[in-house]
Amino acid sequence: MPRSYELPALEMPLPEYGVAAAVDAAETDMWNWLESHRLLDDAVRRERLVRTGPHYTTALYYPHAGADRLTVVNRYMALAFLVDDFDEEISAQDDASVSEYCEDLVAVACGTRPPSNGAGRAMADVIGTLSQGRSLAWCEAVMHSVAQWLRTYPVQVRLARAGKSMPLHQYVAHRRHGVGEIPFLHMHEYVQDVDLPARVRNLPALVYARNRASEWIGLLNDVFSLEKEEAVSYPHNAVLLVRQQRGLGTQDAVDVVNGVLSGLLAQFDAACRTIPGQVRAVVNDDSPVVDDVMRIVEGYRHVVRGNFDYHYASARFTTRYELAQ
Repeated sequence: MPRSYELPALEMPLPEYGVAAAVDAAETDMWNWLESHRLLDDAVRRERLVRTGPHYTTALYYPHAGADRLTVVNRYMALAFLVDDFDEEISAQDDASVSEYCEDLVAVACGTRPPSNGAGRAMADVIGTLSQGRSLAWCEAVMHSVAQWLRTYPVQVRLARAGKSMPLHQYVAHRRHGVGEIPFLHMHEYVQDVDLPARVRNLPALVYARNRASEWIGLLNDVFSLEKEEAVSYPHNAVLLVRQQRGLGTQDAVDVVNGVLSGLLAQFDAACRTIPGQVRAVVNDDSPVVDDVMRIVEGYRHVVRGNFDYHYASARFTTRYELAQ
């Protein structure tokens, strides 16, 4: 079935980076791990995960990762997709129920509360594995980004139930965390066995690059998910917001969002190019940290390009539609 709108000519200057050789090992491990936490008892949820293919996303994000690291990050990837689907299921409930569920997972991820359900036990397991041998600062960066992601769900439920929407500038900032991608940017340090000093990880250019990358991924997802989300009256989509608030037709709204995407990608690239200068302002030129940072920045590029490729290949987006070539 063709789309009711044409995909715009999406800008993508980054080259293809390929897929991690350990993708099959990651998939096998993923199913076994999810079964061990009894997260696949629901047949519908299992089928969604089959269509989603988390292992493929992970393999695109970390194309040079070995099996030992890729499998661990992929466990978090699969759990994130399941949590997203579950939050969509319970979003019809009152926002207090959604808040309780999400805050429980936040507490588990941050280690302040023991898990009380399968998703919580899985979260504790994977965060615990990711944290082994890592600095406290890196662990806190990951946990903080996970918490920011989870806390976007109750906000969306409250707005939807009140019949309200965000202006685009607020929505883009909200989507930065709501798409849940910042943890995966931090996880490039784990995959590459790098632990940047906190003063480097938090340099303005690195923070800016992560934020623009995440916003770009969120809005790209909105373009591809538009019809699916409109069909279920899900209002939190940049195209729908622009269409409503500007009084545009769907195609024109898609094209407007594509312009925003191009701007975000240019800002991401500009931030990446300013990172070396900022790093050399806080460490010596001969410090191994300089090379480590550039490897991590290249990892950020892998995530951006990998997400682009995922949207064009995943059954999550292609089962109903013929994609524009």
